[in-house]
Amino acid sequence: MAGTADSYGTPGRGQQCSVCVHVDRPLIEVGLARGVPLRVLARRFSLHKDALHRHRHRHLPASLVEGMRAARAEADPQQLRDEEAEGLLGHFVKQRARLWRLIDETEALGSFRDVIAAHGKLSDVLKAEAQLLGQVGGVRTVNLYVTPEWVALRAALVQALAAHPEARQAVAAVLRRVEVPALEAGETR
Repeated sequence: MAGTADSYGTPGRGQQCSVCVHVDRPLIEVGLARGVPLRVLARRFSLHKDALHRHRHRHLPASLVEGMRAARAEADPQQLRDEEAEGLLGHFVKQRARLWRLIDETEALGSFRDVIAAHGKLSDVLKAEAQLLGQVGGVRTVNLYVTPEWVALRAALVQALAAHPEARQAVAAVLRRVEVPALEAGETR
């Protein structure tokens, strides 16, 4: 991975690596070491993806990659989640802007079927963005009859009724009548 001083040119062509001579080389290399997608780096730094790929494999210092791995392994999980959330939020903001632009363009062309499709995608982006920001909760289904709380309550009821065999049998019959069909149907509450 690490290159030598003479490997900064492209063999046989006498050209220099465009990343090696780039004014933002340190930022680019950190992005490469962190695994930022090549298309993102290419757009951000006005480089070709192939140049970034070659630089990563020929010139990127192995010590930088290892250092990034070690830092990530030692990083606070909450901090990593926050950083990832910020990146996702930025992605959603850009995607939302592109979709609005697409909607405007397709509306101007009179392509209403495409406008409707773009609005659907925009709704998906807005929903994902709202979930990321905690503005809406995802729908979560829980099977009540397999939760630890229900199992503990059921066991406590059956145990409490041990001194009353007839009541215990009646409660057990009711529990079976309610639980078995619900479990078989996959009912959730």
